[in-house]
Amino acid sequence: MLNKFYNYLSTPEASKKVKKDKNGKVIEVEPLSPRMQLHHHRVISAILEKAVKWQFIKENPARRAEPPRVPYQEQPYLDEKQTKELISLLEKAEQPYKTICLLLLWTGRQERRDNADLNGKILILKQKLYE
Repeated sequence: MLNKFYNYLSTPEASKKVKKDKNGKVIEVEPLSPRMQLHHHRVISAILEKAVKWQFIKENPARRAEPPRVPYQEQPYLDEKQTKELISLLEKAEQPYKTICLLLLWTGRQERRDNADLNGKILILKQKLYE
């Protein structure tokens, strides 16, 4: 049942992204992005997981569903000019933000916020990617 819903989400009918001409006539309808479809899956799964916890249902049917796949996208990176500009802006930044940003720049990392514990002054570097 959820797989049918996910298939429906990938159709233009499920979208609110409607482009109209000057007269109000629909000229193009964009389907929901794969990332937004996956977001729908995660919300549904979380709701159903609560229903299991509260014993309204025995198991979460979203676990058996095939969530939409989000295609890999190369993440943007700073060029040399942007990096120099960021370093100059960091001169005015407070600690520990200045140190964390410089460390991430020097190691080529784009860290997630959950890998930094600012109160405990810990930054976890799990891996370095080389080109």
